[in-house]
Amino acid sequence: MPTKAANRAIVVRSVAVAALAVALCMPVGAQVSRQHEESSCEVCHSKITVAYQTSIHAGAGIDCVTCHGGNPTDLQATAMAAHKGFRGSPSRREIPGFCSSCHADRAQMRQYGLSTHQFEDYQSSAHGQAWLRGDESTAVCTDCHGQHRILPHDDPNSMVFPMNVADTCSRCHSDEKLMSKHGLPANAYEEYQESAHAQMLASGGRQSAATCTSCHGSHTALPPGANDIPNMCSQCHAQVKELVSQSPHGEVVKKGEMSCESCHGHHAILHATDELLMTSCKPCHQADTAAMGIGQQVYDLITTARQHHDSADEIVQAMEQHGLYVEELKGRIEETNTSLQQLERDQHALQPRQIEQGTVAVEALADEVASEFSEIEARLSFRRLLPVPMWVYIGLMVLFIYWKRKQTEPHRFTDTGAKPGTGRPPREGLR
Repeated sequence: MPTKAANRAIVVRSVAVAALAVALCMPVGAQVSRQHEESSCEVCHSKITVAYQTSIHAGAGIDCVTCHGGNPTDLQATAMAAHKGFRGSPSRREIPGFCSSCHADRAQMRQYGLSTHQFEDYQSSAHGQAWLRGDESTAVCTDCHGQHRILPHDDPNSMVFPMNVADTCSRCHSDEKLMSKHGLPANAYEEYQESAHAQMLASGGRQSAATCTSCHGSHTALPPGANDIPNMCSQCHAQVKELVSQSPHGEVVKKGEMSCESCHGHHAILHATDELLMTSCKPCHQADTAAMGIGQQVYDLITTARQHHDSADEIVQAMEQHGLYVEELKGRIEETNTSLQQLERDQHALQPRQIEQGTVAVEALADEVASEFSEIEARLSFRRLLPVPMWVYIGLMVLFIYWKRKQTEPHRFTDTGAKPGTGRPPREGLR
């Protein structure tokens, strides 16, 4: 049996080993302790902590206490005590003012190069006006930017990234119950998805394509007025605005009696095709009028040019399928395609002579493609016919050789005394 002294020795050695282990692990233990000292919020809010760690606020060192207050170094109930400065989660009503406590502070925002008038802009918007009236169903900062996982606007995962803006807005604007409350349609997002702008975003990933904020604004979100639309559209389509001002529509556009959406639509913005030209004229202009006559002239010129382009394109595709080198021709086809796009833009001026000048270039390029194809086809036909004389010559030579052999066979049999039909001399009889 171990003595009491031996037991005490064992205990002393155990304590020493434990102390050594603690000493060796001290850096890790200290780090964990410091983490909990920095914020105990993660103990109860682990999922929120994960979302927050990827946010722009986490990168800037803005932690839970900055927004919610409290004492995160205290793991007890006093961590969220009012006398510790704990503010808790703000209500929807409080959020705009809550966010502006930092974002309207010039001293804080200057270091990040951010403007400080978002809250002021928000109050002038349709959303902000509803918020000022006490409507808690209207959009506030967190509806557009998120709560804890707030990302920079140029991050592809951000709710306000250009590719994601329409989806973000649709969270409210596709809600029929909510929209009916405000007297707004709930199909804006559905219509936008069919627009030329949405197709540019989806197919080409062109972030410059117009989305909700391009026309309505972001913090100053408001529906544009009739007089605003031409100026708003001209931010991307400056040349078109100039062409329209030169057109017969120029004066009515200045008066606000007509705007871009009169022809192209509201949210379902239609591409400026020649087909749209005729369909958009009919609601305002009667048939057999001078105005419809001008539209018909422009339409005929563009469709004729398009037919030339399509015909040339089909020729080039057929040549490529036959293994011919068509890179240069494809380049010319691309030139005609660019010219057609320019015609679609120029049609806004409704000047037939101007359109005719553009169609001449398209038709000339298309005729050049067709002419070159004819030359290539002629060369191919010659190459296909080139072997014919050679095969005729070979056939004649084969016939001649065969005829010569037939002529010489009887003489060979007579001279050698061979048995006809065997090529062997006759056998001698037995002796």
